Amino acid sequence: MKLSVIICTFNPRRAYLERTLAALRAQSLPATEWELVVVDNNSAPPLATWLDLTGFPAARLVTESAQGFTPALIRSLREVTTELCVLVHDDN
Repeated sequence: MKLSVIICTFNPRRAYLERTLAALRAQSLPATEWELVVVDNNSAPPLATWLDLTGFPAARLVTESAQGFTPALIRSLREVTTELCVLVHDDN
């Protein structure tokens, strides 16, 4: 792994998050070169009930119960396995 892609989210707009994931699936860096870490920051319903991470061989969904962007980001940094991280927002 060379790169970690981080998405921290709370009650995301489903269409936006799915479009973000579609764009990540379509990018040119081979999937074996990077990992995806999605941090669910207490979404209702939980992302685990609907999020599709198909196509990401090194992807994981983790939950951070302490509300807020900072706790979610800290959790993501504890989860990554690389030194280089890219933060991707799901609402842009």
